[in-house]
Amino acid sequence: MSNGEIRLEIKRDAREDRSVLSKQYYKLPLQIMKPFYQRDDEAVYCYLLNPSGGILDYDDLYVKTVVHHDAYACLLTPSATKIYMKRQSAVGACQKNIFNVADYASLEYYPEEIIPYADSSFAQRTQFNLCSSSSLIACEIISAGRVSRNEIFDFRKYESYTEITIEGRLIACDHSLIEPDQMDIDGMLCMGGYLYHGIIYVYGDFSEESAGEYIDSVSADNSDLLTGHTCVDSKMMIIRILSRKATDVKKAVCGISDFFRHDMLGKAPMIVRSR
Repeated sequence: MSNGEIRLEIKRDAREDRSVLSKQYYKLPLQIMKPFYQRDDEAVYCYLLNPSGGILDYDDLYVKTVVHHDAYACLLTPSATKIYMKRQSAVGACQKNIFNVADYASLEYYPEEIIPYADSSFAQRTQFNLCSSSSLIACEIISAGRVSRNEIFDFRKYESYTEITIEGRLIACDHSLIEPDQMDIDGMLCMGGYLYHGIIYVYGDFSEESAGEYIDSVSADNSDLLTGHTCVDSKMMIIRILSRKATDVKKAVCGISDFFRHDMLGKAPMIVRSR
């Protein structure tokens, strides 16, 4: 069994007037690339990498991130996460992610899409533990498989369970489960004929009316794209995107996340992003 692990902490460096990666630890097949900065942004940017090229059926992966008081972190992955075929006797791959974001700290999390190969099985559990003064923009994209090879919904299972807590109080719980052999994959209660599902979690001070208008405009003139959003409370929004094209869902996720970067964090659109 492979037990890949990443642990990192981000703190505010008063002398440099920016956030820094203060502690890091990784165990293959997970790895942390050298952090970097862009423009005059005080945020520290880190790529989380799986140099093995994908997730195998016995992989049990763990990622824990702590963003300390007044620090700002942006975490990305350099390429899509590929979930390889599950062997008959294997239990299936899994990953647990924990993000602790302190008071007046901000976290952006932009992993590339997850691509489940035929006969693969993957379960992921993610926890975002925030303070009332924290800010969060986090996304997830799941594809139907290797669509260009006509390998569409040929995987066994994909499961993603996400919890968001504020000051220890659970305010959002989101559970996605796709088992193509066990459900009507094209039904309205599942993917509805779409091939890509994107989701964005946002927490912070933003304009609900402006955000809703922008999200609606993203899909207004594109019949291959569908967007919707739910306000959990005055500071928490969950956005969902369904698309028939990979380029469309990635563009929509980028555009919506950049809207919140500007509206909520006062940041310009991100320069460095693999998509």
